[in-house]
Amino acid sequence: MIFPEKRNDISAKRRRAAALCLCGAFVILLILAPIPAQAAPAAALDVESNQAVLDFPNTISFQLTVGHSAEIERIVLEYGVDKLACGEVVSKAFPDFTPAARVEAEWVWDMRQSGSEPPGANIWWQWRVTDSHGGEQLVGRQEIRWLDSVHAWRETSTDSITAHWYEGELDYGEDMLASAVGSIQQIDELIDLKPDGMIHLYLYGSYEDLQDAVLYEAGWTGGVSYGEHNIIILGIPSGDEEWGKTAIAHELMHNVVDRFTFSCLVRIPSWIQEGLAMVSEGGPGEDGMAVLQRAIDRNTIFPLRSLGGGFPEDSDQARLAYYQSYSVVDFLIRKGDAPRVRSLLASMGDGTTADDALRDLYGFNVDGLDAAWRESVGAEPLTQEDLAPTPTSTAVPTFPPVSVNPGDLAPTSTDLPAAPGTTGGGLLPSTPILLILCICLFCIVGLGGIAILAIFALARRKQ
Repeated sequence: MIFPEKRNDISAKRRRAAALCLCGAFVILLILAPIPAQAAPAAALDVESNQAVLDFPNTISFQLTVGHSAEIERIVLEYGVDKLACGEVVSKAFPDFTPAARVEAEWVWDMRQSGSEPPGANIWWQWRVTDSHGGEQLVGRQEIRWLDSVHAWRETSTDSITAHWYEGELDYGEDMLASAVGSIQQIDELIDLKPDGMIHLYLYGSYEDLQDAVLYEAGWTGGVSYGEHNIIILGIPSGDEEWGKTAIAHELMHNVVDRFTFSCLVRIPSWIQEGLAMVSEGGPGEDGMAVLQRAIDRNTIFPLRSLGGGFPEDSDQARLAYYQSYSVVDFLIRKGDAPRVRSLLASMGDGTTADDALRDLYGFNVDGLDAAWRESVGAEPLTQEDLAPTPTSTAVPTFPPVSVNPGDLAPTSTDLPAAPGTTGGGLLPSTPILLILCICLFCIVGLGGIAILAIFALARRKQ
């Protein structure tokens, strides 16, 4: 027989013994647990050369010469262009080189394959260098302006526009800049739109110089607005300064409309874009309106819906498309008011189609607008053939300026480099060591459990 006091004393001893066993097992685990190794700081890269060499307008060659205490096994070039986009766009290229402690790497971006960036575009690049231990280091971002070095460019600025030119004295550049400022004010008064950031206006001294500076533009091009870059380029021969001022007004309207309506959902129809640009420059003049009237009389005008994409390559047909677009937009402004045109642009910029936006604000779709405009100018009505659906224009496919490596298709935003001085695995030990540690831990816990059971069995036998 065991008295209550004796039973309580035995229970207390059991609890103390179990606690001591657990503490002992914990101490053993602490002693045997691996201590995270503190990686030594990685040796810095010795960057001897990091440059971009332009062969404008054809290629840009990115060149890197770099050394390291360990063998360099992998180099990735990351590059891009500063512009409006639907998301962060980072292109990658993988130059060929022989792994060594000192390497020279080069990759050439061929604009003739990818399609050219506009003169004045800001191109950036950086390199990711990985050594034989898996350590990755970044050779920081560099930038260069995509522009020829043939011309001695000059520039003058206001708070919203910078004019660049190479032919003519300072007063020429200042005169063109003043005209651009006046055009911006007129656009603001017409449809309440202002510049979005600094606009760079590049004035070439001839059409030939302009054509030499860009690839794959229509042969009749005298000026282009690249709204996503905030860049306008124009060819203005000597003696055509007054024409140049109207062209500046035309392209500035393109710029502010492009920036205001930028969307990844809907493309603004060309007839709206070009019609507004023609309104901005003051219309096509008497000769242009006479060309349009002859086309109306001969019923050779375009179905308006067919002017939603690119304009014809033929210069005469292109001029007619411009004049007709002007007349339709002028009709919209007179039918309603200029602020309603701004609402139309805002609606399409938010993703509404031209048909739905017109229907909401004016009560008709594109075909209804075409019919109403034709009636107002005395043109033949639309036929069923004119109303047939037209295929949506698509971009011309090009070769992407990147060498695709299947191991590098993960999004850039998740491509995080390893911390300097590590092998990409942080504080985690390698797989074989981790397996051994897990086996040891399992054995220790098992032995601890056996010891506890033995103590309990011994205490019961004493009872």
